[in-house]
Amino acid sequence: MHFSVFPPIAPIAAGVAVWVRRSKQASEKHGRTRHRTHNLSHGLTPGGDNEPADRKRKKKKKKKKKKKKKKKKKKKKKKKKKKKTAVESCGYM
Repeated sequence: MHFSVFPPIAPIAAGVAVWVRRSKQASEKHGRTRHRTHNLSHGLTPGGDNEPADRKRKKKKKKKKKKKKKKKKKKKKKKKKKKKTAVESCGYM
């Protein structure tokens, strides 16, 4: 006899579908629709100030961001190496 390693998917999917349907029904029972938050933010459902659903809310104007000026990097001056004399390079000093 051969046993499958994977669980049967069909009953799980059916269970999920039932759960989704029930939760949708429950939320609608309390006056909430599935996309309520989206609709509220776009002024499509009455909410907050009890405004009519067909009136779209006025869009807020976006503030323009000021561009930051880049600071110029100061170039470091290279120090000139003092040339060693022949005696110093030999290591007598």
